[in-house]
Amino acid sequence: MRSLGFGIEKLGLAPLRYPWQILVLLLAFTAFCFVGLFNLQPEGRLSEVYRGDSANYTDYEKINELFPVSELDVLLLISGKNLLEQKTLAEIRAIQEEVEFFDGVDSTISMFSLRGKPSATGAAPPLFAADLTEAKKEAFDKAITQIKEHPDVLENMLTRVAPDGHQTSLIIVTLKEEAIKEGTLYGVLENLKKQVGELTEPANLTFQLSGVPVIQQEIRNSINHDAVVFNIGGFLLGTMISFFFIRRFALVIMVSIASIFANIWVLGILGHFGQTLNAFMTIVPPLIMVIAVSDGMHMVLAILADLQKGKSKHQAIKTPC
Repeated sequence: MRSLGFGIEKLGLAPLRYPWQILVLLLAFTAFCFVGLFNLQPEGRLSEVYRGDSANYTDYEKINELFPVSELDVLLLISGKNLLEQKTLAEIRAIQEEVEFFDGVDSTISMFSLRGKPSATGAAPPLFAADLTEAKKEAFDKAITQIKEHPDVLENMLTRVAPDGHQTSLIIVTLKEEAIKEGTLYGVLENLKKQVGELTEPANLTFQLSGVPVIQQEIRNSINHDAVVFNIGGFLLGTMISFFFIRRFALVIMVSIASIFANIWVLGILGHFGQTLNAFMTIVPPLIMVIAVSDGMHMVLAILADLQKGKSKHQAIKTPC
């Protein structure tokens, strides 16, 4: 009868003949794969998260080509009451000016960046004065009127007043290229949250961050969190099930260690080949653990059964293999 494993399972007999040589070989291979684990990076690109052959994804690709979304832009939404009051606008502008000097920030755009109609000389003056706190009431009221009539402000840079009196102003924060790399983006966004929070709290304003970089980081955080939970949870569950059936601690450790090594080998090889971790890849470690623990328990129970029948250790190990 032909083997379902095409004879590969007979590799398990090699340690019986060359135990120390195979041990050294496995440890070296494990070390090689362990290094590959550090090459695994969570996939944060939205296009990769939803990639597929569906019509919706095809439409998404076409729209993204026609109207590309910058992966460098963080949307800083500042909310509060009476945003168009002179004092509040001055505070929001001060926040924008501070944000421009944060680490990882390249530039910012808001309604304060907009210009009015060009004059006879062709120069387009800013809608707001350089110092809003010292602006005259007539000039300020004129600027507010222009803001409300400007086609790029209302519903884009500034929402309409809600029934409770709240409004939201948008500041587009463009990050530097190096700031969106894995391992750097988290620190940049956390620093942005912390410092903007310190600026908005005294002004009685609230803020939220959105945009592609924020979503990317949330996806990466979710993938890392799920990977840790699934791996630890799967290992503990497999160990408890093994102990329930085997009832010998040393043999349970053998079965559990096999699943750990199997995960290191598979994920390490994927890392060396440049594979990224996405939401679907997080199910690979639990699947490997299920297969490794199941096969390990069957093999250990078969070995114990043969030992009870009086067979030698060598024969008891050889038969299940």
